[in-house]
Amino acid sequence: MPRAYGFVETKGFTGCVEATDAMNKAASVDYVRRVDIGGGFVTTLVTGDVGAVKASVDAGTAAARRVGELLTSNVIPNLHEFATKFIIGADKLKELDPGMRALGMIEMIGYTALTEAADAAVKAANSVISDRLWIGSGYAIVLLRGDVAAVRASVDAGAAAASRLSKLVAAHVIPSPHMMLNNVLPIGPAEKNAPKQGPAGSGDGDALGFVETKGFAAMVAASDAGVKAARVTPLGWQKVGAALVTTIFQGDVAAVKASVDAGAAEARRVGDLVSVNVIPRPHEAVHSYNFPK
Repeated sequence: MPRAYGFVETKGFTGCVEATDAMNKAASVDYVRRVDIGGGFVTTLVTGDVGAVKASVDAGTAAARRVGELLTSNVIPNLHEFATKFIIGADKLKELDPGMRALGMIEMIGYTALTEAADAAVKAANSVISDRLWIGSGYAIVLLRGDVAAVRASVDAGAAAASRLSKLVAAHVIPSPHMMLNNVLPIGPAEKNAPKQGPAGSGDGDALGFVETKGFAAMVAASDAGVKAARVTPLGWQKVGAALVTTIFQGDVAAVKASVDAGAAEARRVGDLVSVNVIPRPHEAVHSYNFPK
């Protein structure tokens, strides 16, 4: 019999502890674990048969409201095996079958909404979860790979599901991410035997370009647009907390400027652009930052 999963997510630790206690006293369920994603958001998880999990979540929700600040709660009666492995567990996709080049991203506030979105996404179409991560301020992201049509359908379904539980930050599809990005961003492995693509290659020069966004999906979109726009090398990405993430390009000055301009424009379209910058001749102290993530 498929096992249901129940979630109660709070802002603050005290409410989560109270919810966990109430949930496990209310019904015959198994405690799974606690998940902290930053921004003060904490989720407690239980599993069991559907009736018991619903009773448990009801008790936990009431307890969290009494003691702290409830973000959301949810029950998933039949969690998809991909969501169980890649969201509840910590597995990562090892390889992509041919044709699974498209990348989909659903970004939201909260782990509970993340799980609901991931489950709805993989149930809606033939896509797979390549990774999940959080970047601070409660921002949680699920990444999907597959053919373009399947990924679009999955992202639409996942975004709708996330919106019912929490704030949707971004939902975006890149039909054919530049191959170089698979090596420097956590978007999942490259498609097996996929050809190289796009006009950009390994860039020559020492100039550095930065595009900083609030939100991961906008940063990935900026990275893809930037490396396709000119001959630069993507060095990787950095996160500093509060959902702020930065993509970094290296090459000659003109190429880096073109990449930063293209990346900034795409970041504005997808999410929140925070800042852009080009350093034509960076001091060796800047290079000592060890940019790749």
